[in-house]
Amino acid sequence: MTRSQFITAAMAGLIIGIDNIISIIAFSSIIYQGILNNYVPVIINLFILSLIIIGANSLLRSKINYAIAQFQDEAAILYATLAIIIYQNLPGGTSTEVIFTTTLIIIGLTTFISGFTFYMIGL
Repeated sequence: MTRSQFITAAMAGLIIGIDNIISIIAFSSIIYQGILNNYVPVIINLFILSLIIIGANSLLRSKINYAIAQFQDEAAILYATLAIIIYQNLPGGTSTEVIFTTTLIIIGLTTFISGFTFYMIGL
């Protein structure tokens, strides 16, 4: 890799990284609002960890010399709606910790099932 290519790759990585951090904060604020607002820092940390895993996987397993890995922002509104539906269907007086844990587990399961399904059909 030449110096020029390295500088170009580093600048692209910096721009994508900044965009991902902005997206992470926005998604966390959209999905976990209201009474779950206290858990936004936890979600930001989980998003950053998953972004590192996505980026490393894309970088190490890509068949091309470059790879761009980023969150799918289209799903954020669906997850926010799912969080609201979960909150509305839990019994009244449920603690915020139970609401947060339930929401996190259900979003994780639906994401896993969707990803596994797409993987199995070859998309």
